[in-house]
Amino acid sequence: MISRSAGRYDALLLAGLTCALLVIFWQPIRVVLEAARTFENLHGLSLMPALVILTVVFLFQQQAKRQDAATHAATTAAEAAQAHARAGELEELVNLGRSLSEALDFDALREAAWQHMPALLRGRSCWILVREAARWRAVMGVTRITGHPVVPAHLQDLATEVVSRVDAEPGTTMVAVGRTVAFPMVAGGTTIGVVGVDADIESLGEPGSRMLAASTAVLAIAVRNVQLFNEIRESNVHDALTGCFTRAYARQVLDIEFKRAQRSGLPLSAIMFDLDHFKQINDKHGHLAGDAVLAGVGRQLREILRGADIKCRYGGEEFLLLLPDTPLAGAARVAESLRQDFAGMVVTWESRRVPVNASFGISAVRSGERDPQAVLARADSALYRAKHEGRNCVRIHENDSAGGEPPVLEARRLQNISLVATGPQLPS
Repeated sequence: MISRSAGRYDALLLAGLTCALLVIFWQPIRVVLEAARTFENLHGLSLMPALVILTVVFLFQQQAKRQDAATHAATTAAEAAQAHARAGELEELVNLGRSLSEALDFDALREAAWQHMPALLRGRSCWILVREAARWRAVMGVTRITGHPVVPAHLQDLATEVVSRVDAEPGTTMVAVGRTVAFPMVAGGTTIGVVGVDADIESLGEPGSRMLAASTAVLAIAVRNVQLFNEIRESNVHDALTGCFTRAYARQVLDIEFKRAQRSGLPLSAIMFDLDHFKQINDKHGHLAGDAVLAGVGRQLREILRGADIKCRYGGEEFLLLLPDTPLAGAARVAESLRQDFAGMVVTWESRRVPVNASFGISAVRSGERDPQAVLARADSALYRAKHEGRNCVRIHENDSAGGEPPVLEARRLQNISLVATGPQLPS
């Protein structure tokens, strides 16, 4: 606006200057005009009309140049503003990618999306859903009930429709569904999520669509990285066959529970058990039958024991159980109940019935003890005695037996041991 006003004032000043020059030099100009008229009459020419025409054309040409210059300046300013906006969006896209690269779980990924996506959306509302197995998980743009994102049914249906379209036409980067433009998140050729924007294609424009498609691609890579990280972490924490914790994770938990027990004075017991004659099962029925037995044992442990109890496949057919807040007598009752359950469990493999038996060794943390591995060593020693003294039985380490208990605790005597309230409640 200021530049246009300045242009008008300059033109007025130029017109005033021209008039002033005409007034000042009117006499010389009149002499020139008379001389030109005499020349025209003498030679039969029309200089004055030609001069007027040239002057008018020159003025029009100058005006056209000024208009072109003004249009070019406006176009340049608009392009500069657009470039500045795109630079800001690119910077925000880089910030989004940087934040997402540091996300190792869905909470961090959700926080990064909420922090950077609004700047790329230009005030439009957006939702982001990630597909996990047969359900949709919300990352952004849905309501929360009791702190947990709840995915509305219509968004699930819309996202499912987008995925079906993308699967039917691979390479699709944008799908319009009513007043929503959806961008599929594709990683490794698989659609793992959908970003939905409440807008139409015309209002987004080509640059906006490209920017959102790029943002979706960055999100897809981050989501897949989080999924892979969780899968690796799960494989390091859980045994795939039995569903129990791995040995390395159990040792970490043992250190934590051991320190907690020593600090609080609460009991902590350990049970180690081994499946009897497991090698014969593999030799007679095959390793797949052995795997079925191990899977059945893991399933039985998850069904019977408390959620707070640490269930670990310690190695091969050997298992470790850590029972927080459970004294030695309670651990003995747990071990006997498991022994009976395993003895009554028969795994069917290819129409053959595979019996299962197990031997158990028990130990507990002692007051003032400093080494958590010593607890496992005593439980392992008691397990060795159980294997040596007939198998399919429960043994407590001699030095852990309280109140004058004999070192060998037979199964029939365990029926008279009362389970304290802090011990896990098991079915009889």
